[in-house]
Amino acid sequence: MNDQYAGEDGLVKEIERLRRRVEELESAEAVRRHEIEENPATIEALMDYIPEAITIVSAQDRIIRMASSEALKLMEAEREEVEGNTMDARTERWPVYHLDGHRLTEDEFPLSVALNEARIINDFEMLLVKPGQRVHLLANAGPIFDKAGKLLGAVAVWRDISDMKRAEKALKESEGMLAESQRIAQVGSWIWDLEKDLFCGSGEAYRIFGKKLNERIDYNNFINTVHPEDRAAVNSAVARALRGEPYRAEYRIIAEGRTKHILALGSAQFLDGKAVSMRGTIQDITESKKRENELKDALARIKTLSGLIPICANCKRIRDDKGYWMRIEKYIEERSAAEFTHSLCPECEEKLYGEEKRK
Repeated sequence: MNDQYAGEDGLVKEIERLRRRVEELESAEAVRRHEIEENPATIEALMDYIPEAITIVSAQDRIIRMASSEALKLMEAEREEVEGNTMDARTERWPVYHLDGHRLTEDEFPLSVALNEARIINDFEMLLVKPGQRVHLLANAGPIFDKAGKLLGAVAVWRDISDMKRAEKALKESEGMLAESQRIAQVGSWIWDLEKDLFCGSGEAYRIFGKKLNERIDYNNFINTVHPEDRAAVNSAVARALRGEPYRAEYRIIAEGRTKHILALGSAQFLDGKAVSMRGTIQDITESKKRENELKDALARIKTLSGLIPICANCKRIRDDKGYWMRIEKYIEERSAAEFTHSLCPECEEKLYGEEKRK
């Protein structure tokens, strides 16, 4: 009797377990049907609103199944002219070129490559040529597989990067003009990242310091380039700048086997009261320093001839600061760049040789 009840109880439990399993399967099926119903609508919304040109093509018949609004805009076509048509028929009518100027063949389109070779194409640049307009496009494409690894189709995404390319060109031209201006003026710009202890700068800054472009430079590299006699002054100027004062330092560097005179200007940048970087300019003032020294020497020579000069009223000899008397021409020659040539004025010539001339 007990065995009978035990058997019935086990049967009831098994039926209950099967019932719950059926409910789980029905629930999963309902979710799957819901997803199937919603997914097309979701994809359609994405194709309408996403600001990218997207096309999806099937592998079996090479038919374009979907095209985004942005794709239709770039192709200047209506949806019915694209969707449902073969990819090959569409590419024949689309004037797209390589950057070197020759037209893409049907097999060279990123979408065709992704479909034919089942591989991913990254950042492929091409030109869409319209009347009076060239549109620079950046394309990416890839194959679509099912869970079993079967090729279902391919998708391509591209965007108009014409504005970006124009901006890049303008930036390069601007950088070129800036570099040329800095080269002519012998002025370089620099930034010092304090956290990384890393200097970077313009090409002219590297040239002035005799460094290779983009060579890694930290503060030790920099200060070791500075003339030993000027390092303390530079360190002091940097310390003041890190406290918030303007940075100004005039110092010498030893670069490329010669001494250069540098004028550096700049300031520190702060975040939450802490200095995080310094930036500024350097100028090679070697030539102007040379001219300045030459001018100082010339002024010094002129200064030695200024003031009261003791001169003999009779012989016209001059007494130097050591008490020696010397001819006026020697005195001036030793204290200036002047040199003398000797001749006779008419009065002296008459006085000395007049009698002989009249004989």
